[in-house]
Amino acid sequence: MVELQGGKITVESEVNKGSTFTVELMYGIGQNPQLTEEVKADTTANFRNLKIIVAEDNPVNQILIKHILNKWGCEYVVCNNGREVLEWLDKENFNLILMDIQMPEMDGLEALHHIRYSKRSFANIPVIALTADAFARTNPEYANAGFQDFLTKPFKMEELEKVITKLNL
Repeated sequence: MVELQGGKITVESEVNKGSTFTVELMYGIGQNPQLTEEVKADTTANFRNLKIIVAEDNPVNQILIKHILNKWGCEYVVCNNGREVLEWLDKENFNLILMDIQMPEMDGLEALHHIRYSKRSFANIPVIALTADAFARTNPEYANAGFQDFLTKPFKMEELEKVITKLNL
C-alpha cells in the first residue's frame, strides 16, 4: 500500500534493542478546510437519496466505505461477493453498485457480466469498479466489461465523491 502511494518503508534494527519501522508518504498541502466543507455539503446533499450496494470482501475496506456513506447519509447494503450482489438486486432496487473486482465465490467481473446480460430492470445500473490494480483502467478485460468508472484502493472520500457526482444520479 505504501508503494502504491509513492512512499517507502525503512527499517533500523539493533540486536536485543528492537526495530524501528519508518513509513514515508508525501502529500500536498490541503485546501482551506472551511471552504472544503461548504463545497462538500452542496455536492453530497443529493447523495442522501442514493441506495447503494457495496461489494467488498475486505473488512477494513468495508469499514472505510461504510464510514463515507454514513457521513453522506446514503442507504446501503454490504455484500462479500458477487453472488450476494445478484441476490440483493433480485430483492430490491438500487441506484449504484461499488464493486470490488477480486472477491471470493463470484468476482466483480463475473457479477457485472450477469448484471449487464440479465435483461432485467437492473441491467443498466451504474457500477464503479473498486480495485487495488492501479492499471485496471487500461486493462482491456476491465475496460470493456461495462464499468462506469474505476477507483483504485485505497481511495479518498473526495475521489469517490467525484466519481459519483459525474454519474448524475
